[in-house]
Amino acid sequence: MSKAYSIPGWRVGAVVGSSALIQRLSRLKSHLDYGLPLPIQHAAAAGLVHDREILMPTLQRYEARATALVAGLTRQGWQVSVPDGGVCVWAQLPSRYQAETSLEFAQRLLQTTGIVLTPGFLYGKAFDHYVRFALVLSQEKIIEVVHRLEGFPALEEVKKITLVTQVENYTRNLEVH
Repeated sequence: MSKAYSIPGWRVGAVVGSSALIQRLSRLKSHLDYGLPLPIQHAAAAGLVHDREILMPTLQRYEARATALVAGLTRQGWQVSVPDGGVCVWAQLPSRYQAETSLEFAQRLLQTTGIVLTPGFLYGKAFDHYVRFALVLSQEKIIEVVHRLEGFPALEEVKKITLVTQVENYTRNLEVH
C-alpha cells in the first residue's frame, strides 16, 4: 500500500495457515501491537480489489525513475540494470570505489554531495560492495543525483588530492618563513 498506492507508512498484510499457527501468531501480535485501524483495513481491501489500472500512473513513474537512474549510472561505469519491479535500484560499486566498504562509500557520498543511499552491508556481508538507491524522488531529482555523481572521486583520488594539498601548504609555509 505504501508505494504502489502512494500512501507512505501503510503496512498491510495477511497470514494464511493452520488455525493453531494463526492463534499463536494472533496472541503474539496482541502483545506487540494493536493492528491496523479498521478504516485502513477497509481502504486497503478496496484498493486491492479495485481495477489495477489505477496503479499504472504510479508504476510508470517508478519505471521512468529507475530507467533514468540506471541510464545515468551505466554511463558512469556502474554495473546495474533496470529492476523488473520494486521501488529501488541495486548497484554494485564500480571498481574505482571497491577500496572502500558500502558504508564508507555511502558516508563519503552523503558528506560531499548530500546524496543519501543505503549501504548494501545492511543486508548481509555478501552485499557489502553494493548500494541501494531508493526511487522516492521525482525523475528530475534523480537526474540531478546522477549529475552529482559524475564528479564524485574514488577514495584513492581523494587521498592523492589531500597529499598534494598538504605538500603545497607545507611548501607555501616554508616560503613564508
